[in-house]
Parts: sequence; structure tokens; C-alpha cells
Amino acid sequence: MTSRGPGQANHADWITTRIGRAVTVFLLCMCAAFICALAFAILVSVNLAPADFAYGQSIIQKLSDPFVYNGVILGGMFFGFVSFPFVYFATRTRQLRTTAPAIFGIVFGEIIVVTPLVRMANLFGAPIALAVALVLCFSGTFDLGQSPTTGPREVGKPG
Repeated sequence: MTSRGPGQANHADWITTRIGRAVTVFLLCMCAAFICALAFAILVSVNLAPADFAYGQSIIQKLSDPFVYNGVILGGMFFGFVSFPFVYFATRTRQLRTTAPAIFGIVFGEIIVVTPLVRMANLFGAPIALAVALVLCFSGTFDLGQSPTTGPREVGKPG
């Protein structure tokens, strides 16, 4: 084994870092997808038409319906798995402390604002909002003065 100088990680450290980041991004994707799926289900159930059979039931009764409950779980899993590679690619050179909340905020905000207006049609709006957020992330919009790999930038020096 050869010793390496400061700042020179060996190959095993690089793999561990990449795997750890991938696991972190995957867990963030899954948690965000479940939170968004639950918010979507709550907003759709709150904004039911008076002619709907479930109109007048409490939120707990609506969410305990097996169709809604399983829909939240399966929808969260589906969108979490599908979004992971795209989120990982867009954030692989960015600070997760700034990009993850910004991406989540854009998608969650879109769900909160648009779902009461268009209900189920918003299933197509959330992936579009995610795509916009990832393009903004990839372009460096969410860096907020942070260098992707080294931390805060000094004023007047390129990152």
C-alpha cells in the first residue's frame, strides 16, 4: 500500500463516498416521494366534489381506504424509484444541504398549489416540476455561494 498525501483519497474511499452519497440521495428521494404522495392524497380527498361517495368523511377515513392507502404507498415507491437516477445525476456535484430542500420545495409547492385546482390531472404536473427543479439544480442555480465540492467560495475567487 502506498501512502497518499493530504487531499488524495484512495480508491476505496472514493467508492465508499460515492456509495454513501447514492444511498443518501436514494433515501431522500424515497422520503420526499412518500411525503408528496401523502400530501397529494390529502389534497385530493379534501377537495372532493359533493357528489363523491367519500364526501363528508374525515381525512382519516379517506386515507384508511385501501385504494387510497395502497395508492399512496405504491405511488410513493414508484416516483421515488423513478426519480432517483435523475436526482442523483443532477446533484452529484452539488451540495445536498442546499439542493435537496430547493428541489423538494419546488415539487411540494407545485403539489400544494396546483392539486386543489386540477386534482388528479396534477399527477403529470409534479414530474414536470421535478424536471424543472433538476434543470435548475444542474445549472447551479441552488449553489447559493457554495462550491460543489470544496465549500464556501471566497469573494473574488472563482469556485
